[in-house]
Amino acid sequence: MCHSREGHSVFAGGGAPLAARDDRVHRGLAGLETLIGIPGTVGGALHGNAGTHSGNIGQWTIEATVITASGEVCQRSGDELVFGYRQSSLDDLVILEASCELEEDNPRELAQRMQKHWIVKKASQPMGHQSAGCVFKIRAGPAPAN
Repeated sequence: MCHSREGHSVFAGGGAPLAARDDRVHRGLAGLETLIGIPGTVGGALHGNAGTHSGNIGQWTIEATVITASGEVCQRSGDELVFGYRQSSLDDLVILEASCELEEDNPRELAQRMQKHWIVKKASQPMGHQSAGCVFKIRAGPAPAN
């Protein structure tokens, strides 16, 4: 996810791969290592607040630049960013970029934690095969318009 950084902040475009990057780990920037093995882009991860039982992208996100349905480019930060289980307030048309504020940690311990997350994920999910991922049930009630 990290394309550039200032201090403990990392920045990435919305279309950048979400895949955890070793360069963050080697620099001792902790927080997003729990996302290892989750496919998709940064923008998609923010929209759906991608994560695991160990954490999610929303808890580290401090700002996002979006394009609204009316074509306006806006910054969303602070109180405007709300993240819940597999949802966020970032329901804008396009998420252009985002920044996350990470924590400093020992690179060796961080690498070991990331490796552990990878092993657990690989053992519990078929990563080499196509999968439906999350499956959602339509709630009972009136028939949907579509």
